[in-house]
Amino acid sequence: TRRSSDLVYCTGLLRDNAVYFSINLPKSMKNVTPTITALKINACKNSSGYLFSSYTSGGYNVLTSSGLTTTCNKNTDNDLLIKIQSSSSISETNNTQVIVEVDEININF
Repeated sequence: TRRSSDLVYCTGLLRDNAVYFSINLPKSMKNVTPTITALKINACKNSSGYLFSSYTSGGYNVLTSSGLTTTCNKNTDNDLLIKIQSSSSISETNNTQVIVEVDEININF
């Protein structure tokens, strides 16, 4: 992940109509279960533009979209793997690398 201004840029991967990306945390989450309560992104850029929506200032609210499902799992004790699944087909090739611009993320532990 890389922070620029108020955005965090994460490298991600597109696979089976879902975008996967990781967020590294400064403390261990060994005995906790994380839950995402807010997620606003500028919709996963790739070479041809945005995957889920057009660019919006302040981020596209992923959790309010009826066409997207978001899950959060621990990859390691300090790493969250976030999956954004689309109910409609994403017209990109599997295993395409994408950049996710995260405007806001709230995680409960």
